[in-house]
Amino acid sequence: MENTGITLSAAMNTRLATGHDSALETFPNWDLPTLAGAGALRSTANDLLIFLEMALGIRETPLASAFAAMLVSQRPTGIGDNKIGLGWGIMKSGDNQLIWHNGGTGGYCSFIGFLPEMNVGVAALVNASTDVGIDDIAQHLLNPEARLSFPDISLSQGRSASD
Repeated sequence: MENTGITLSAAMNTRLATGHDSALETFPNWDLPTLAGAGALRSTANDLLIFLEMALGIRETPLASAFAAMLVSQRPTGIGDNKIGLGWGIMKSGDNQLIWHNGGTGGYCSFIGFLPEMNVGVAALVNASTDVGIDDIAQHLLNPEARLSFPDISLSQGRSASD
């Protein structure tokens, strides 16, 4: 995972997509010098797919026991049957269990999730920060029965997404 980090190299910085707010206006990138684990980690889709392969056990990693340990201890969230593991949300997705984590900072939203029983996963990145985020689309890719949200956002041409 050579394209994941907190402090971006010059090459990584040139590839960073411009962030946008919910009105799709350009939004400045956030740099979080404190509590870096709460939004400063940046990655590429390819590196997140490598991470998913390791989490699913498809790719060998010396961190295999750490990946397994992240799901051993689970606690209810108080929302339906949803649970929380060490850094992962755990919820039902159809007949399967969806292991997931999402994130967002100024101008960006992300989602990574997998269905261990089916050995499939998805990584989704978007360069816009919205209330809906990217969770619904990513979950729908894993389970076509998952609902999609269609917010009424204004587009730069003055039309709404429902036009």
